[in-house]
Amino acid sequence: MCTIQVHQRIEEFRDNLPVIQTLGKPDMKERHWEKVSENVGFPLKADAALTLARIIDFGLGDYNSKFQVISESATKENNLEKALNKMIEEWVTMEFSVVPYRLTKPSLNLLEIYFFSTAGRAEHTFYHPSTTSNFCWTTISSKRKQ
Repeated sequence: MCTIQVHQRIEEFRDNLPVIQTLGKPDMKERHWEKVSENVGFPLKADAALTLARIIDFGLGDYNSKFQVISESATKENNLEKALNKMIEEWVTMEFSVVPYRLTKPSLNLLEIYFFSTAGRAEHTFYHPSTTSNFCWTTISSKRKQ
């Protein structure tokens, strides 16, 4: 193989790097791959059968702008899930006491701080509650809107 051919192959590979990076993010879950499949019109899964050669052969680089939206969504969802899981872990050992509302001082307690730090993220269009989560976010979110 001469240097010109090697250079051409490297350029071909470089052209496919964006889609490889987008689809290769570990935050992509099955629900995201279903969206990817909807965009391309045939089923795709992140498994041993999805090789670099298949990505190139399928011409998936043409869909990269759509894949980027899905991938960014997956990353944001994963970050929010991590934050909620951390909060759940911290709350396991925490004891919450309830006092009548009017008797409390107008300051933020720990629960309110946690709530406000994640409430905005949960209302983001990228957030889709995990079916495995034991955290009842919908209930808290609906109480906030009342």
